[in-house]
Amino acid sequence: MNHKGRLLAVWLDNNDKYTIQNHGMKTSLRSDTIIDLVLKTPTISLAPCGTLSYTGSDHLPILMELNGINLQDNNYIISKTYWEIYKNILTIINPCVQKEKEKTYQDKPSKWFTFSQQLLEALKERVTIYHQTAQQRSTLSSSLRLMLKKKHYLQIKYRHGKLEEDRIRLRSWNKLVQYELKSFRQNNWMNFISEVAFPNPTHCWKTVKRLNKKRTASFSAITENDNIYKTPEKIVNCLQNHFSSRFIAPTLNMDNSTDVLAFKLWNELSNSSHEDIELVCENSDLKFTTQDLKSIIRKMNTKNSLGFDKVSNKMVKLLPECYLTIIILVYNDLFKSAYWNK
Repeated sequence: MNHKGRLLAVWLDNNDKYTIQNHGMKTSLRSDTIIDLVLKTPTISLAPCGTLSYTGSDHLPILMELNGINLQDNNYIISKTYWEIYKNILTIINPCVQKEKEKTYQDKPSKWFTFSQQLLEALKERVTIYHQTAQQRSTLSSSLRLMLKKKHYLQIKYRHGKLEEDRIRLRSWNKLVQYELKSFRQNNWMNFISEVAFPNPTHCWKTVKRLNKKRTASFSAITENDNIYKTPEKIVNCLQNHFSSRFIAPTLNMDNSTDVLAFKLWNELSNSSHEDIELVCENSDLKFTTQDLKSIIRKMNTKNSLGFDKVSNKMVKLLPECYLTIIILVYNDLFKSAYWNK
C-alpha cells in the first residue's frame, strides 16, 4: 500500500490552495498511477499539459504551459501607505474595538495588547498598495559603464583566445578602470562631505541618511588600551570587568538625608518577599493618565521601521485620541495584575 500517497491525497483534499492538473495521466513506465503530480494555485492559469517521449528514463517528461505569470525582470516593488485612510478607519471602528475589549478581553490585558498589535498590522497592510517600477538609474556615469563593458569584452576574448596581446590589453584596461573608479568614489565622497558641512542642520541629516551601512560587521577581537583579546573567554572577561567597574554601587553619604532614605528603602525592598511586592502593586494607587501617554507618544520619533511586533512608531503616533483612553485603562490593569518573579 502507498501510505505516503494516501497522506498526500488527504492533505490535498483539506487544502484548497492547490489543485491537481494531470488527473489520470500516466507519468511512469513502471506504474499506472500518477507518480509525478502537476499542482497549480488559483492565481496561475495553466493550459492542458501532456507527456513527451521518454529517452532512457522511466519517468515521462511533462510539458506544460503557464499563463498569467509576469516576470519581474529589472523591476522592483515600491509600497505606498495611505495614512489618512488608516487614521479614518481606526476612528470608524473604535466602537467595535471598545465592544470587543469589554466582551472578550475584559480581564485579559496582555491578550488585548496582542489583539491591538495584530489589528494595527492588518489595517496597515490593508491600506498599503504595491506597484512595480523600473530599475533605479545606475550611480555610475555612462563613461564608466562603457569602460566596464569594454573590460568584460576583453576578459571574454582573452578567456577564449589566450593570446599574450589580449592579456596585456586586458591588464592595462583593468588598471585604467580601477583608477577611474577610485577617482569616482573620491569625488562622490568629497561632494558628500561638502553637503554635510552645509550650515542647515536639516540638509545635513538628510545627507547623512545616504550612508550605506553594512548589515553585519566582522568581529574577531576586542582592544583595551594596548591589549588585544581574541579568544571568547578573554573577550567575556574583558567586558565583564569593564561593565562591573562602570556600574559599581554608588557611594552613599550618610550625612545626607536623601541617601539615608534611599539606603533604608533599598534594604527593605531587598529583604521583602515577592508576594508582598505583588500585593503592594495590586493595591497601589499609581495610575497612568491619558496625558502621560500623550507625552510619551509625542516624544517618539516618526519612524516607519517595524519591530518584532510589526508596529512602527508612525502607526502609534497616528492613533486617534479615543484609542489612548482604552490603552491607558488596559495598561493600568496590566500593571496592577503584574506577576513578579514568575
